Amino acid sequence: MKLALEHWRGEFVVGCALLATAGGFGALAIDMSVGDFAMPGPGLFPLLLAALLALVAVALLVRATRVRSAATGRVDLLPSNVLVALCSLAVATALFESSGFLIASMALLSILFRALAGLAWPRATLAGAVATGVAWMLFVQLLGVQLPRGFLTPV
Repeated sequence: MKLALEHWRGEFVVGCALLATAGGFGALAIDMSVGDFAMPGPGLFPLLLAALLALVAVALLVRATRVRSAATGRVDLLPSNVLVALCSLAVATALFESSGFLIASMALLSILFRALAGLAWPRATLAGAVATGVAWMLFVQLLGVQLPRGFLTPV
């Protein structure tokens, strides 16, 4: 499926989508307690990320309108590697609890390294395993976060 637009229109569409996403996340985060800087609440970080995303979106919109006449060429808004990334993220999310962090994350990262970075499957799998191992060490060992073990849980 090809969804190609002129370059500046593609940037404008992406900027609008990012701005709408930032608005949605900001609206959800505003209902949570922000707290203060001495004791931040659960809504502070999502609200800051929404504000940062909105700034990036506005900058992209401004750029798209300024380069409107100078931009040439067309841009594909849904290239195949992006579709692979979105589908693999959806599958990993659906299977995260049942398969566990290690398997879901390693599979997702391996597919992303293959689709987005263009690594060969052996290198993508190795990179996915190493990145998952580092994340597991950080969250489980250093921070004490409990992550889903899936069917690796002993009976």
